Amino acid sequence: MVQEALQNFQATQGSSAEFFVHFLHSLFQHPIAALTDGNVLVVVECALLLGIALMVSVIEIF
Repeated sequence: MVQEALQNFQATQGSSAEFFVHFLHSLFQHPIAALTDGNVLVVVECALLLGIALMVSVIEIF
């Protein structure tokens, strides 16, 4: 699986603005799609946001 992904990998030269646009776009993917694609960063981000939302809602209840 990794070898197949590395064979299709192509590095490109881009500006820092393009990098941040791509980085932010990849952060806000659907969590289930990220799980199936193996994108750990998105899964961790969704877990953190869900945890923060739950803590804020629990604090507001009490």
